[in-house]
Amino acid sequence: MAARLTPLARLTPLGRLAAIMAAADLLVFAALQWIEALAGATMLIAMLAVALMMTMGGTGYEASIAPGSTRMIVGERTGIEIRLRNPGAGPIGGAVGLLSVSEGGTTTSRQCQLPSLGAGRTATVRVPFDATARAQVGIGPLTIRRGDPFGLARHDHRLAGASMLFVHPAVVPLPGGPHAGTADDEGEPNGRTATDSPDFQGLRTYADGDDIRRVHWSASAKAGTLMVRQYAAAQRDGMDLALDTRPGSYASPEEFELAVTIFASIGAQYLRWGQDVAVHADPLHPHPSSATALLDMCSGIPPLAGTEAADLTAGNPAGESAPHRDIRRLWGLRPATAPATIRCLVTGSRTTLPDAVRMMASEPTAHGRLLVRIHAGAARTVVRRQSCSVATIGDPRDLTDMWATWMGDWS
Repeated sequence: MAARLTPLARLTPLGRLAAIMAAADLLVFAALQWIEALAGATMLIAMLAVALMMTMGGTGYEASIAPGSTRMIVGERTGIEIRLRNPGAGPIGGAVGLLSVSEGGTTTSRQCQLPSLGAGRTATVRVPFDATARAQVGIGPLTIRRGDPFGLARHDHRLAGASMLFVHPAVVPLPGGPHAGTADDEGEPNGRTATDSPDFQGLRTYADGDDIRRVHWSASAKAGTLMVRQYAAAQRDGMDLALDTRPGSYASPEEFELAVTIFASIGAQYLRWGQDVAVHADPLHPHPSSATALLDMCSGIPPLAGTEAADLTAGNPAGESAPHRDIRRLWGLRPATAPATIRCLVTGSRTTLPDAVRMMASEPTAHGRLLVRIHAGAARTVVRRQSCSVATIGDPRDLTDMWATWMGDWS
């Protein structure tokens, strides 16, 4: 709990100057008996007393920042909602509130008019906010400032605490659904089912399209209907999704923003499909549990800075396996990490194609690999290079068609 301010601590710099002048006038009067000095001291002391009384007392409001105001999308012109309530038995007069907004290391205060409220009444105040770019913005605290019209004393009463506002990239939906795989290098079952795994799981009723070689004839005879064998799948269904955060990989800041949008769109859609997604945006390597958690992270992804932005595929003059070490840094991999069904890397137009393919070729290898190169203004293309597909995207709207083309070719 914050310590209660003493009356003297509520004086502004101007109020402290007035107090010093009043003390000086009293000293002059005591030494020289000047009536003018006593009059000046009396006037200043009276003004200070009135100013301090105007900072006393509570506000009467209960306030909170609405949860729906903590997430926005780039380009939205909306507002931050503040919910007010009068819990007392009497009315509350209106007041001016100050809402702190912290963004990019800079904190500003935005004024908002708090309305008069009768006993037990509620109200909602909207503070305008334009989400012009991805950001993680500190919102709050909300305070009411009490003071005198001369600026001699001031006291801020805190009404609501601080919270975080996430400005999400404007994601693009993907067509179709996830493409699940059935086997991986580690051979650990993941709870899904398949027809080619050696781990027998059970029997189920035959469905159109099932391999007739999987029919269990003796069980079918007992059940009176065709029964097929079902096996535990070892493939880690889902996606390993990485974003190249080196600023040198992109021709402009706008190209990097487009890359984040594509990265967020792919990851969020897979999470909405209920798939496992491991995301990598060096130095971040989280395993988000929901699309909202991923988009919250994407709202604050910055380009790497300084020595961290070194080329991930650069050689090592000492002869060590630098490419493998640095590629694992990009993907956040342990040597024994199992592959997902899909591995996808989003990078910029300044990343050379051999380097980009090398970053995709790290072990372990997924069943489907997609390299997305962002090139602002370029035409959409999907081509095959070595063991992965290479897509070029110049506009967010290209993602839907590109994904449909790639999934059709891969399937």
